[in-house]
Amino acid sequence: MIHLHAWDHAYVAACHAHMNRKAEARAAAAEVLRADPNFTVSGYRLVEGSTLSGELEHLPDGMRKAGLPE
Repeated sequence: MIHLHAWDHAYVAACHAHMNRKAEARAAAAEVLRADPNFTVSGYRLVEGSTLSGELEHLPDGMRKAGLPE
């Protein structure tokens, strides 16, 4: 079995959210918070912000759309 980290689940949640797969997005978001109860989109941006170009701005947008906390 592959162990995924919170950020891996966050990427999956963002993808599902952008594809309008709401149930899957919420389930992946729940996995994020199970793996890291303190996960926030703003925290993700603090760590990854320097590598986010305009092309990758859809990741935090999708995370928000999936219901992850700001």
